[in-house]
Amino acid sequence: MRKMPELMGKTMLIRVLLVTLALALVTDARASDSEGKRLAYVLGCVNCHHQTPRDIINAPPLVIVQEYSIEQFRVLLKTGVTSTGRNLADIGSIMGVVAIEQFSHLLDDEVTLLYDFLLKDWTQATAQQEESKIPGLYKFDEEAVE
Repeated sequence: MRKMPELMGKTMLIRVLLVTLALALVTDARASDSEGKRLAYVLGCVNCHHQTPRDIINAPPLVIVQEYSIEQFRVLLKTGVTSTGRNLADIGSIMGVVAIEQFSHLLDDEVTLLYDFLLKDWTQATAQQEESKIPGLYKFDEEAVE
């Protein structure tokens, strides 16, 4: 009889561990989603592609990521070479320079998080919302200039 409570204790411990693991996985998945979004804003993807007037930086909309496989996207970010083989650094594109000088230092996991966010959560509506910020972002104080 003594083994019965011991067995129940182990069973309870296993259940607690399984619940804890399940919660950790859900939390990790949510963190990954928000980490991809955070990277899109911190790295400047959103700024260059949607918050900067086209006459300053003529970057394509971020929905272009939908045309890239994860491997093509990784090559773009790490080398500045597009899925069609165009070397953006060679043509003087800021994306080519940023890819070589900054994005090439991203970890593969970070590239994947960013790719997943842009592929699954970035929409044309989100882009339009960001682009609507342009007038406010590029106002300057005329009195400060004088």
